[in-house]
Amino acid sequence: MAAAGAAGVSAAATEKQEFYQLLKNLINPSCMVRRQAEEIYENIPGSSSKGEGCSLYYTWTDGYGFCT
Repeated sequence: MAAAGAAGVSAAATEKQEFYQLLKNLINPSCMVRRQAEEIYENIPGSSSKGEGCSLYYTWTDGYGFCT
């Protein structure tokens, strides 16, 4: 039973690490890295806070497409 608890903590720590990496990539100055992170973000299941076709890139740049 303790092994199952340790595995749960390990999985949670891994997910937290992945989440923080995603956040770093969303503010990365590289257009390609940022776009890949946006794609991952938009495909996270179960998040009702995102709008249809929402793009953090365009929100941050007031709609100007610097990476077209």
